[in-house]
This record gives sequence, C-alpha cells and structure tokens, in this order.
Amino acid sequence: MGAYRGLFPADRQTGGGSKTRQARHRKRHFLPQQDRLPVADAAGRLSALANSLRPLAAMEPARGLGGHAGCPERGAPKKNGSRATPSYGIVDSQSVKTAYASESRGYDGNKKTKGRKRHIVVDTFGNLIQVLVHAANEHDSKAGCDVLKAAADKHATLEAFSGDAGYRGTAVEFVETALTLKLHISQKIKDVFAVLPTRWVVERTFAWLGNYRRLAKDFEILKQSAENMVRIAMIQITLAKCV
Repeated sequence: MGAYRGLFPADRQTGGGSKTRQARHRKRHFLPQQDRLPVADAAGRLSALANSLRPLAAMEPARGLGGHAGCPERGAPKKNGSRATPSYGIVDSQSVKTAYASESRGYDGNKKTKGRKRHIVVDTFGNLIQVLVHAANEHDSKAGCDVLKAAADKHATLEAFSGDAGYRGTAVEFVETALTLKLHISQKIKDVFAVLPTRWVVERTFAWLGNYRRLAKDFEILKQSAENMVRIAMIQITLAKCV
C-alpha cells in the first residue's frame, strides 16, 4: 500500500481508504469532454455508455475510414483511365528451402537451394494475381505456363505478361498459342546489377512477403498450404495499404 499511496493528488490531502479511492477512480473520465458524443437511447439504460466514446466519424478523415464525398468507391475505374481489373501481369519465381520432408521438393541448381519455388503473378502495382508452389527443380519456362494460365483464367482482362530471360522458349510459345496473349521478355540493360523497368515491381512484392517469418522458409507440408500462406500475407499487406 505504501507504493500505491500518493499516486493520486487527492489521496495526499484526504488520506482515504481503498474503497474511497476506488470510488473516486470510477468517476474519472478518460476522454476530454469535447471528444465525447452522447450515445442514443442505450446510454440511458447502460451505465457503461453514459460517458460515450469518440465517434468513428471524427476519426474518418485522419484514418481514411469509409467513403468520402467526391471520392469513387474502391475498385471503380480511375479518372486517369486505369482499369479496376489488371490488364498486365508480371511473373517471377523465388526458390526457398523447406523445413520438413514436404511434398514436391527439388533442388534448384541455379540458386543452390533444396526445396520449392513460389511462382507469382502480380499487376503493375505489385498486387498478387496468382500464386503457385512447386518443386524447385522445375524450370521457370515450364512451370511458368501453369501459373500464367491460372492468372489468365482468373482475370480475362489480362492482355500481356512480362518475364525475365528464364521464360524464353516454352513459356513464350505457350502464352502465344494457348492463351493468345503476349509474354514480353525483359533484357539486361547493363552487365552489372541494374533495376529493370516494370520488372522491379514483382521483386518488391517478394520483398514485402519476406517480412513475414512464416515465409522465411517453406514450413508447410502441402503445396496448397504454402500457397495459402502467401495469400494470407498478401491480404494483410493489401489491408495495411488501404487504411
């Protein structure tokens, strides 16, 4: 009790026992008077609502909650002509180690990694369109056909894709013949490391996903579980950008 006594200025003046101190504590208001808003009928019946809480309407302009006058709804076509659904996809893969004897494991000789590959397709903003997990020993030009087809089936508005040199050959022919679309291959602009136009967007998405410890390695047994973990992480990333 000695450590507790003196925390409140009124206690030093009147002394008071623990019951008196608790009664005064219950009467304290934690929100300034100007930030309170009387709650309708329920306030008279529920004592807990008597002091009211700060309304969401007051927080809306600062946190971007809900819609605003003069602003279009999310997903609606923008004034600059951009579509609500993607028209251009960027494909890439990432080799990761597996922690267990999971299904569909392989060895990626290029990256010296034993595990799986995460194949993703994103739009020009870096938002996830499609994800596919497979063994790491499958080459991008062959495994990329499946993820590109899944992306095209999901969004009929896709008109073309972009990939690196690893998708030359089989993937380009598949996109042109089976999907009747175009797969643009990005070429190196320098002999040293350099940021490629448009291609850097998918690399940024992989960097976003790398912030999640569950994705540092592939801890899942099933491929479907590994794909869903990528989707869950992307949902959280998307929601964080919307607030």
